[in-house]
Amino acid sequence: MRPDPEDAAVFVDGREVSRDETREDKARVLRYEHYGIRRVVVRREGYVAHERLVTLDPPWYQFFPIDLVFDVFWPATIEDARTIDVKLEPRKDLESETTGEKLLKQANDFKTQNERRP
Repeated sequence: MRPDPEDAAVFVDGREVSRDETREDKARVLRYEHYGIRRVVVRREGYVAHERLVTLDPPWYQFFPIDLVFDVFWPATIEDARTIDVKLEPRKDLESETTGEKLLKQANDFKTQNERRP
């Protein structure tokens, strides 16, 4: 999993996936043993959250009877790696001001409006 921006939080099936510091590209790595459908959520403050269902289909060597050869007689371990790239879009409702600054400005405007009333 390679999110853009890199410091975004990545969740697979509700569990956070941390960065693999040993990898050069600092991608998120989730080791899995079973194929199927996974729910992937990527979040970061100031960006629109991205949610996607990812289907992990087994490769050709995992179908019967070929899987018997590769699981029992094959001397090496085969690693099935999948890469998912996710680019988060900045939120359009946020202007140059941060949310806290905007809220403080609204509170001050509300206070001044109420002070003017008799």
